[in-house]
Amino acid sequence: MSSTTEHRRRRLLPALGAAVALIALSLTQTPPPAVAQASYVAVDVRTAPAVPQPGDNVTVSARITQCPPGATLVQVLLTSSDGHSTSAALMAESLARTSLLWRTRAVIPLTNAVEGWYGIRVQCGTFVPDHIPMANTYFAVGARTTKEVRLSADTVQRGNTLTLSGTGCPGPTVEYEVQQYSGRAGAFVPTGTIPVAPDHSWSAEIPFSTQLIPGLSVVSARCTIINQYGQVVFITYGRPLEVTVVAEPDQQ
Repeated sequence: MSSTTEHRRRRLLPALGAAVALIALSLTQTPPPAVAQASYVAVDVRTAPAVPQPGDNVTVSARITQCPPGATLVQVLLTSSDGHSTSAALMAESLARTSLLWRTRAVIPLTNAVEGWYGIRVQCGTFVPDHIPMANTYFAVGARTTKEVRLSADTVQRGNTLTLSGTGCPGPTVEYEVQQYSGRAGAFVPTGTIPVAPDHSWSAEIPFSTQLIPGLSVVSARCTIINQYGQVVFITYGRPLEVTVVAEPDQQ
């Protein structure tokens, strides 16, 4: 080997060694947190029992990928809709640690679960989603609804009352709303409240104002619950009940 070739080889070896070391370092280092947010955080949810019912103490297990190593906040949210808007209330949460492999396992106890649809919200690194359950994380407590609401009749004269009753409210009160049918869902504006009995049933005579226009009106109801964080949570009773309001005899 010529002295010129040997000299070139000696010059290349340090550069080649540095390049190999840089490649090895890049394969073993954890990407910075900002890189994690380029990929959407994925969550796999399981519950025990697998088909929880109202009143159960439910263990919610969440396996999460794509969070950067460090603290990860996992929340269980209960969704509710009044036909006009949808809300999500915090019902339980747990702080978990994400491994260097960007994997997280969280176990969140959901005590005395109320009926409804729940979902998971994850906060980690710079990933802070809206205060609603993330896609594909929903699960139901009480797949077959046990809440019922009914009116004692489907026709009422203005100024008179009907009995509004229901079951399945674990909270202290039920709010109801009586309004003229407009064909569009609007924000829930309570007309009155009804106390709930220990067996979660409720019943009361509700008035139909003389200000209502004869024709179709609707009655909506929602159960109020105080969660473990002292927040008021509303659980709606499905679609509004329809009732035909008629004028007083001397005005017909």
